[in-house]
Amino acid sequence: MNEDYIVRTIPQVNYPKSIIKNKLIYKITGGVIFDYVISYSIMSVFLFVFLIPILTSISGSKELIWAVPICVAIELFMVLSMFYRNAFVITKGEDISQNKQKITEVLDAFYADLDYQVNDELIMRSITPVGSPIWGRIITILFDDNLIYLNITSLGKGNTTSTAHGFLNYLKARKIAAYYNLHN
Repeated sequence: MNEDYIVRTIPQVNYPKSIIKNKLIYKITGGVIFDYVISYSIMSVFLFVFLIPILTSISGSKELIWAVPICVAIELFMVLSMFYRNAFVITKGEDISQNKQKITEVLDAFYADLDYQVNDELIMRSITPVGSPIWGRIITILFDDNLIYLNITSLGKGNTTSTAHGFLNYLKARKIAAYYNLHN
């Protein structure tokens, strides 16, 4: 798959709104709307399916009582993933040029295959498409004065953003930010 095609199909960052809201905001396109509708519809179906054992146990049935703690854990994980899907991990640095250099060095310690398809003064994005090896990945870094905003997003089929990985990606971003703070 050609790199230019991948960059064009991945949602574009709305930089000013992302900085103001402290979360990753995409420019509104038909693809972004479709992605959100499909992602949240699928997650809603899963939430409903995992709610059934909980509701049957509340009504007095003992048949699925063993499934209740499992379903509660899965539902909690799904809600956390939806909440953290576009969350930034924000860390302080020095100035923009120093921050870009240092965060690149830190990310190289975590990922060997980074290639920044978007690399301007305020935004860096590394996009690894689906199939490398299984899930794709977008690492988005925004710079604002001395602050660094870091988000990791997983990609699913058709390079659409994955809602299911939001919480795990947030934890990875926190680990990277902690490493950055420890070594700088």
